Amino acid sequence: MIVVRKSKLQELERQRKRTNINMLLSGVLIGAAIGSIVALLFAPKDGAETRDLISSSAKDFSGKCKSMFGSCCCCEDFEDDLEYDEE
Repeated sequence: MIVVRKSKLQELERQRKRTNINMLLSGVLIGAAIGSIVALLFAPKDGAETRDLISSSAKDFSGKCKSMFGSCCCCEDFEDDLEYDEE
């Protein structure tokens, strides 16, 4: 008969929960990446229109975040990165 201390049993249970959470998050991230790639491949618009749409959506999201949480130092950097120049 194997006797396992209560603290060891609790530690094993915490490790199992962390593993489950990590697997769930990995699955969600992989699924989102695959979904994004498939969506871009089958998008009815050309590349420039899609980039403009993504850029404007990101700017709208940034504006909503600012209105909800106030301005922060990373928001300005994020908006600078959203500028898209047509070549």
